[in-house]
Amino acid sequence: MNISTMTVKVRDAVLDDIEDLYIWRNHETTRPMLHNTEAIEWEEHSKWYSEALQNPDRCSLICYLEGSGTKIGSVSFNIQAETALISIIINPKMRGKKLSTTCLVEAIRTFRLRYPIINVLNAEIKCINDAGKKTFSNVGFRLKQIEDDIGFYLLAL
Repeated sequence: MNISTMTVKVRDAVLDDIEDLYIWRNHETTRPMLHNTEAIEWEEHSKWYSEALQNPDRCSLICYLEGSGTKIGSVSFNIQAETALISIIINPKMRGKKLSTTCLVEAIRTFRLRYPIINVLNAEIKCINDAGKKTFSNVGFRLKQIEDDIGFYLLAL
């Protein structure tokens, strides 16, 4: 599989993605980058994920490689009036393949088409998350402030 020639696509997250997100979220390299670094039990994740898919103020997307269908990661937007808080989790098997920036760009493009009223995206990235900071900066997010080892980033749409 030659990833460099494959197109990154975006689709809505569905219930069938629940196990992948559970594995990605609890992966040992993912957890230190999250606000809650503890492993999550299946029951808690299952309840949260089902509610998240039903939440009208949340847009959950899956990035994948066209053709193979290989999932790159998940991008979520929590809508708050005319802003949204964006977060991304990359499939641990897809890390280091230089796909996170493209995934983020495509997810934002999809989100903007659906929610044109949103004019600002916010992101909260731990200071230790160099890859996350680089990915969001590559897309145009700018650091507003740092508080308690978390960088608060903003992208005006």
